[in-house]
Amino acid sequence: MEKNGTISFALEFVSFDNKIKSLETLEQINLEFMNLMETIVAKIVQNRDEKSEIVVSNACRFINTHYMDRSLTANLVADQFKITPAYLGKMFPEHLSRSIADYISEVRLVKSSELLKGTSLNIDEILEKIGWENKKHFFTLFKKRFATTPTEYRLKSKTTEY
Repeated sequence: MEKNGTISFALEFVSFDNKIKSLETLEQINLEFMNLMETIVAKIVQNRDEKSEIVVSNACRFINTHYMDRSLTANLVADQFKITPAYLGKMFPEHLSRSIADYISEVRLVKSSELLKGTSLNIDEILEKIGWENKKHFFTLFKKRFATTPTEYRLKSKTTEY
């Protein structure tokens, strides 16, 4: 792994070889090899976590840019990064404590709140702009997220700042 450049272990083979040669019992040698294996496994896990964090970050950036696309789904995002939807679906909760579908909904809800505050577009026009298809589902999630209906949110935003 170190030779092909995927992971660097910062391990000097000559030093390790000399240390093994200086040990006196098989138990000491076994312990040293076990320590080496633990180091290798820890580096592999660290490397995997760093890579998945980068993928999730890039996926979030992609979602934030393409939220208005009605066809935006976990499958589309996964295809963009050449990974399986299942793998992407596993990474999101590990890094963001929410599913990719919840993240997409959150981005769209926040964008809808901005449009409610900053424009005079009606709800159907806003739903079109944020790529939301199911109006009833939108109202349910909006009320859950903002504790008010979209219309009430717009009226309140004209008198106070959210």
